[in-house]
Amino acid sequence: MVGLLVVMFAIPVIRTLGAFPRLEEVTLNREVLLVTLFVSLAASILAGLAPALQVSGARIVDSLRDGARGTIGGAPRLRDAMVVLQIAGTLVLLVAAGLLIGSFVRLQGVDAGFSPDHVLKATFSPPQNRYPEGSREAVVFYRRLLERIRAIPGVQSAAAGMVDPFSGYRFSNQLAQDNATELRDFLRVQWRVVTEDYFHTMSIPVLRGRTFEESNAETQRPQGPPPIIVSQGLADRLWPGEDPVGRRARWSSLDGPIMTVVGVVGDIRDAFLDAEPPPMLYLPENLVGWPKMTVFIRTPLEAGALASAARAALASVDDRLPPPALLPLRQSFQQATAGSRLNAQLLAVFALIALVIASVGTYGVMAFSVARRTQEIGVRMALGARPSSVVYLMLRKGLWLVGAGIALGLGGTLAVTRFLGNLLYDTRPLDAGTILGVTFLLVSAGLLASYLPSRRAAEVDPALVLRPE
Repeated sequence: MVGLLVVMFAIPVIRTLGAFPRLEEVTLNREVLLVTLFVSLAASILAGLAPALQVSGARIVDSLRDGARGTIGGAPRLRDAMVVLQIAGTLVLLVAAGLLIGSFVRLQGVDAGFSPDHVLKATFSPPQNRYPEGSREAVVFYRRLLERIRAIPGVQSAAAGMVDPFSGYRFSNQLAQDNATELRDFLRVQWRVVTEDYFHTMSIPVLRGRTFEESNAETQRPQGPPPIIVSQGLADRLWPGEDPVGRRARWSSLDGPIMTVVGVVGDIRDAFLDAEPPPMLYLPENLVGWPKMTVFIRTPLEAGALASAARAALASVDDRLPPPALLPLRQSFQQATAGSRLNAQLLAVFALIALVIASVGTYGVMAFSVARRTQEIGVRMALGARPSSVVYLMLRKGLWLVGAGIALGLGGTLAVTRFLGNLLYDTRPLDAGTILGVTFLLVSAGLLASYLPSRRAAEVDPALVLRPE
């Protein structure tokens, strides 16, 4: 009951912190309460079943023998085994959490090939009946819209592209040199439709040649082979060691259209942040007439300050279209890492809870062991044992529990990390640094949990312990 009350107050707090995505959809409904009640009852029954069986099978005379020292013989072993399992499970969870956190940190530092800072985005989906694919109307719409947006005070540049980064959409086709004679000569490439000034707005470096903005911004379709821009990765694969500018490529099939490379730009990741940059081909919007596009606006202004001017620009082009949401492009990067962040956060929370439980369990077992051996400790100290030797004697048991748990946990880690491979980016499943760090943390926690009862054992007064009752 107390736990449910804590959860009821914790959820609104966590929502305000934004710690986990989609928390606004989380509620304490009837199903959650029933599952919680069932799991709690099951855990209580299982926790009390073993001691109950031990008590029911014990002889009364044996249980009462030696008064306060009397204990059930199998119970200490069961308690020790439970602590070992807790430490082993904690090791597995801590290693998994450490790997996922390291993977998330590396993913955050990935260079996508374009800069999202100071860029706003808005995705447009004009109706197909008025702006069909491949039509001049679609080309004119985006050209006029971008002209109006560029005229807004504070806007440095504006462009449009067919893909909203990391939204799940990507487009691919085949490309080969113009002299290709077999299908195996074709390379599977990603392709994007972009408008003029796209590469400048997105801060994608132009490595060689030119971009579409210099001579192909007009709404008419170009005469002769249409111009294309390729990424550095695509250039290296189709024309290794050569300058691709001016070279021709064949699109889609052996009898597909011929295109001319006019520029080479840097590689980008706009579909998956954790994947290698794919070979990319760019087509000018006036060649394709793609109706659904995302407009990118580079500006130091915030979305709220630009929203009304952007709505007025859209209304001046087509007042029948509803204005889309104007959002920071940085939000796309947050969406790209949301899954990795959530996995790392959840496992980190579970691992910390497990660490607390394992530490408390170790402390409880050590405190119980000290209580059982109080008379023995008193005898040892009466015979001249030093407090440091008593502390060492008790610490050995704690270290044995921690060592056994770590050994068992390492075996579990070998099995579990195999399933983490697909969730990790640039991180080895068996990362020695993570495993050593977690092992050090567990040993430190185990020593602390064992030292406190051991220190109390060293402070036992032999006269009081050995005094007859």
